[in-house]
Amino acid sequence: SGALSAAPAPRSLRTPLAPRAMSTAPHFASDGVHVDGQMIPYGQLLAQLDDDDDDLPQPAHALAVRSMALARASLAPPALGPEALALAAAPAPTPPASLDFPEGLDTHWRDQAFLRTCARAAFNMYEAKSRDTAAEEVFPGEGLAARTVDARGDLHGVQPAFGYFVETSSATLVVTWCGSTTLADWLNNGSFTPVTSSRWGGDEADIRAHNGMSGIVENDLALYEADLQRAIEKHGVETLVFTGHSLAGGLAQVAHLLVRGEALKNPGSPWGRLLAGAGGRAPLRVKSVGFSAPMACAFPATPSAPMRALADQLNDNALTVVYGIDVVPRLPSHTEYAVKCFEAGVAEAARRSIPRWVPGMITGLVRRFVAAKKREALAALTGTSLLVDELLFVAGGAFRHSGTVLYVPAQAEDVGDEDDGSHEGAVWAGLRSCKGDGYKDLLGAPDLDAAARAGAVVSTLWDHHMKLRRFAGYRKGGPAVPIVDSDTAKADATEAASSA
Repeated sequence: SGALSAAPAPRSLRTPLAPRAMSTAPHFASDGVHVDGQMIPYGQLLAQLDDDDDDLPQPAHALAVRSMALARASLAPPALGPEALALAAAPAPTPPASLDFPEGLDTHWRDQAFLRTCARAAFNMYEAKSRDTAAEEVFPGEGLAARTVDARGDLHGVQPAFGYFVETSSATLVVTWCGSTTLADWLNNGSFTPVTSSRWGGDEADIRAHNGMSGIVENDLALYEADLQRAIEKHGVETLVFTGHSLAGGLAQVAHLLVRGEALKNPGSPWGRLLAGAGGRAPLRVKSVGFSAPMACAFPATPSAPMRALADQLNDNALTVVYGIDVVPRLPSHTEYAVKCFEAGVAEAARRSIPRWVPGMITGLVRRFVAAKKREALAALTGTSLLVDELLFVAGGAFRHSGTVLYVPAQAEDVGDEDDGSHEGAVWAGLRSCKGDGYKDLLGAPDLDAAARAGAVVSTLWDHHMKLRRFAGYRKGGPAVPIVDSDTAKADATEAASSA
């Protein structure tokens, strides 16, 4: 074919092909070549190219891949345009896992595409690895507007990266942060003093937020609040969603609290006007979606009327997705399980390199600490009253998840830190959900025995903490995942053009 004149064809294509009639033209999609009801994945085709053809120039290599696909379908290769070449040159995507939603889950959380957009935004933020990372590197793909990433410049490594974009097809503004990657992030995780803010409160009976996370969110809204509001107006945004993984999921909860709280306390503020639908526009919907996120808000036992109204709004519009035995979403209040994980992890480490007397001594002290419920007992145990009130506040369970918790139980044989793609394209079943305080019974204290028998407690805890990247279609070490699948973006663009 003249389409391959730019370079010699691979050996496997040098035998002339006998073309046959096509009932449909080949369609080059993101997952492979589709023709006459058959799909040939690009990954399979790349694997079949001979080793001595690896030095082909990239465009010719792409053409060879295309021709191989057509050869497998016994077709004569057609002329290929620039768009087809670009698709061929892209790495084969990872088929994402899907969620089998449980009965009883609120309808507006049963949107797989919406949740996957949030997951891709959350996990892609880990690609903001340098102080000058471009937004297109973190949020690749079509159908996006107002792409922005602040990788912090000279403060990179001290503050988690921040970013946002508008998904035009759904009129959704997605705001997100990077999860914990540095020592500074972990110090922020540990700064869990519950604080209020003039944005939403100013009373003893206020909803409180995690201090370290609240400071980060206040900083970013001071820098970008006006830009976000302008993007909402310019692009006709109907839904604002804060999202993130791990630490960033906690930041999303706090940002949600801050925006809704300010709108409720000050209806004349820009957020108040947007949420109320002032100026003839539809009221802005505000949500938060956290993946493997810690508890970031503390709710008073006897809230005031404004705080009760705010809590109700948060509970109707916040979601946290938890996978398996992950300990992070059970922190900081679920202390019993935290101690169980700590004890199992220390015991595992002791079998490898630490003297046997160390785990018993450490876990014994931790157990005594958690069991001490009175301030006097804790003060006597630690020899100081420093931090005692704060620790009792946490141990008493004052922090909790706001809104709905969607629990994805660990799938069969899911032990260790295996990045073998075993969940790619799978449908995760057995999901359960709850609202409010029911999370304690839902998440419970998972069984660590299987991981302990395999000597893989720590690696399994970490793997489960990162497992929801499978739902995004992201693999460890892989590139950022396009926010919107290319086929979906093209279909949306075609539909929009037809409507116009």
